[in-house]
Amino acid sequence: MKRILLVTILLVIILSSHVSAISSNTLTLKLGWNTVEDSVRGVVAKKFKEVVEEKTNGNIIIENYCCELLGNAMEQIDAIKIGAQGLNLAGNQELSPIVEEISLFNLPFLFEDAEEGLAFSKSEIAQAWHDKLYERGIKLIRWYDLGFAQITNKVRPVHTADDMKGLKMRAVSGATLAIDSMKALGAAVTTMPYSELYMGLQTGVIDGQFNPVDAIYESKFYEVQEHLAMVNLFWYTFSLAMNRGIWESLDAENQAIFIEAADMANEAAIEYTNSLRDEYLSLLEDELEITYVTGDALEGFREKLKPVYDNMNSQYPDVNKMLEWLENYRKNK
Repeated sequence: MKRILLVTILLVIILSSHVSAISSNTLTLKLGWNTVEDSVRGVVAKKFKEVVEEKTNGNIIIENYCCELLGNAMEQIDAIKIGAQGLNLAGNQELSPIVEEISLFNLPFLFEDAEEGLAFSKSEIAQAWHDKLYERGIKLIRWYDLGFAQITNKVRPVHTADDMKGLKMRAVSGATLAIDSMKALGAAVTTMPYSELYMGLQTGVIDGQFNPVDAIYESKFYEVQEHLAMVNLFWYTFSLAMNRGIWESLDAENQAIFIEAADMANEAAIEYTNSLRDEYLSLLEDELEITYVTGDALEGFREKLKPVYDNMNSQYPDVNKMLEWLENYRKNK
């Protein structure tokens, strides 16, 4: 009898802390992400919540948690895999330890613009990656544009690739491609969660970081940095990722609502980024010394990063497939 009582208590505790709480036929799901609420991820989360709750007549509730309140980015991905969290706005760097090919989104200078990246995310190549994720417990609903990574630091302006030598740069744990790229440029790399990045810059644990302009402004990295190099190093993307079991528990109608809500969130994200990125860059001109890396200087970056391409190409046949896909896409634009 005591054993039955103990099991019952444990089940109550588990169910009360689980992402999906059913009360009066209401399903509640937690949606988490690592950056601040006033960001493109926050815009996506807000719109997704709004559409899902409206179209399900409140039968599915989305609870939004920014700023790594549910754990750091990698901890949240682990929670998604086992069903302890329902949804996450996961960067491709966080998903790449699960499906390594997803890191290829971040091949340096691969995409010319976000349109190319988002088009590729719907390709058969990318779909094969999504299928691998699904096998490992994660349903990827769609990808979003996060912008191109620019480089900041507090040591010196970056005019050429040689200026990167010796800088202590932060990267996401497990983001092999970004780490290898920084090392190829001569930088030292320290990994840390996004929530610790500002403090790391402030205390000098690291000299710099690389993120899109809106993240640099919204997270106020300009307060602890001196220089910004506009180089469009990597195209960053993030996804709406969901626990596979919870996805499969939804009926076809609600699955369609989730997909529609994700698409509408993308429209809101595009409107947000188009309206603010130029404004943010203008505001950063008052805070940071900005250099624009172009021409021969940009080619110098490409040259130093060729070994990264060679290494990835030797490991993943999809690299050549991606380059062929892009060549055909650009021809047919």
